[in-house]
Amino acid sequence: MTKKNETQNVSNTAEIIERLEQEFNEVADRFEKLDAVLDQGEKFAKKVGYEQANLMIDQREAMEKYRNILAVRIALLKRKK
Repeated sequence: MTKKNETQNVSNTAEIIERLEQEFNEVADRFEKLDAVLDQGEKFAKKVGYEQANLMIDQREAMEKYRNILAVRIALLKRKK
């Protein structure tokens, strides 16, 4: 690999990390807001209905998994730099 290609790869990696970190922050923010709403428990479930509440719980779990995947991807890319 030439020096130019190495520099370009580092630049591309930095851009990818930046985009992933931005996405991670956005997902983490949405996750925290959803988590806070769901922490109301039974009161919230009665308000929106149990079917919606259960779907939102599933959504929170999926968001948490996605957030964790983004964190691992970022860490792996930072190690490669």
